[in-house]
Amino acid sequence: MVDAIPPHDLDAEAAVLSAILIEGTGQQIDAFGSLLAPEKFYSEAHRRVFEAMLSLHREGAPVDIVTTLARLRTTGRLAQVGGSSYLTDILGAAQHLGNAEGYAKIVDTKWVLRTAITAGHRIAAEGYALEGGAEDVASYLDRSAQTIFDCQQTNAKERTCERIGDVAKRALQSMILRQQNGESSDVEPTGFADLDEYIVGFQRGRFYVLAARPGVGKTALALNFAMHVARRREASSKPKHVIFFSLEMTSEELATRAMSTIGNVDHMRVQKVRLRGDDVGSLTDAVNEMMPVTMHVCDDPNVSLYGMRAAARKIRADIERSGGELALVVVDYLQLIDSPDRRKSETRENEVARLSRGLKKFTKELDCAVLALAQLNRSVEERVGKAARPRLSDLRESGAIEQDANVVMFIHRVDKEDGEKSEAKEHEIIVAKNRGGPTGTVRLMFVANHMAWRGLEPSERDEVAPDSVLHEANVALKREQPSQPRHWYEFD
Repeated sequence: MVDAIPPHDLDAEAAVLSAILIEGTGQQIDAFGSLLAPEKFYSEAHRRVFEAMLSLHREGAPVDIVTTLARLRTTGRLAQVGGSSYLTDILGAAQHLGNAEGYAKIVDTKWVLRTAITAGHRIAAEGYALEGGAEDVASYLDRSAQTIFDCQQTNAKERTCERIGDVAKRALQSMILRQQNGESSDVEPTGFADLDEYIVGFQRGRFYVLAARPGVGKTALALNFAMHVARRREASSKPKHVIFFSLEMTSEELATRAMSTIGNVDHMRVQKVRLRGDDVGSLTDAVNEMMPVTMHVCDDPNVSLYGMRAAARKIRADIERSGGELALVVVDYLQLIDSPDRRKSETRENEVARLSRGLKKFTKELDCAVLALAQLNRSVEERVGKAARPRLSDLRESGAIEQDANVVMFIHRVDKEDGEKSEAKEHEIIVAKNRGGPTGTVRLMFVANHMAWRGLEPSERDEVAPDSVLHEANVALKREQPSQPRHWYEFD
């Protein structure tokens, strides 16, 4: 197979050039030009002809057989393409001008296949030459997977420039549907209405960070987020899937927490297997409710960024084949990610920064939201009063986390006035950074014995939080909105 001829279609290449020459003004290049580039032609003669056509079109000149011959003659490439008789021969290759885009797609597809084959040869050659340990193999596998992913992206429909009016029209249509239906295909609610007032929800292509000191409940809150997204099957025609990378807890521990939350059973009794009364029945009902939940758990404590990327790609491919879509990836937690390719001279801060940037890229590669949990510095525990509330500078080991994240949230356990830890379950979710949105504080209750988070009851809202101005403004805005839309928007 080494000497096999690479995939190509000379007839389709000639037909594309013929359609451009016959049309004569260059409009065919504008019509399907995003599909083609000189390097996509297998025949060198066809590449030279297309290069001449492109240069003419960029100058605003006609693109017909006369001008193309003249340009090839001027550049000294006419003999290379077979002379004027060759252009005359290909002039009749296009059977119908209306099929020109179809011819171009054939040329593009053959080029994608050649690109994939070349990438495969390169992967094989690198594999034969590899003489390293497990870390080098892991790095090699990730590069190979990235190469294949790049080929897939090459084969995807290219993003073209759009007129701003068309973009605005699409955005308004999405807003109207979201207001009427209370949902958006690009946004997944967190499950807490007050928090969604600030961050809207988990949006595709955005990187979220939830940070706190150990033992405050960040894993429990992330699990509440993930379960809410994965259980919203009825809100979309496509099941929404979540991948939860747990580097600190086993999958059984996460499942046990979820059972306690859904079954409303004391977590310590479940953990110590000291069940009583109706606990077994409640947990059985919880398991039955969890069976259709579209959440996937990976609990490898030594998983690297490479391993996460490879696992996520595989799961996403399986999800899409089954008719679903990947909505959210959760990583618990960022500073525990293994880094096999860490250089000896690299500081821990630079390593965490590299991991943070890698997770940021996840959002684009996987077309989903990514929520990463993170630890805070110990200094936050040494402060008292209002100064004890976390701030962005408390993010442990890397300011790059703050830079990369679209949204940074902190969990702050409410303290008594004397500075001692309160037994109350009220917590503040501090939205410290919100790119494109407001910052502020949301009050939630953590029911520790059930590992469950919930919003405040009306009786618990007797005191207005200092940062609740935005919430009150939103409440007032809702009062002003009519119960039914005043207009049905239609577009031509």
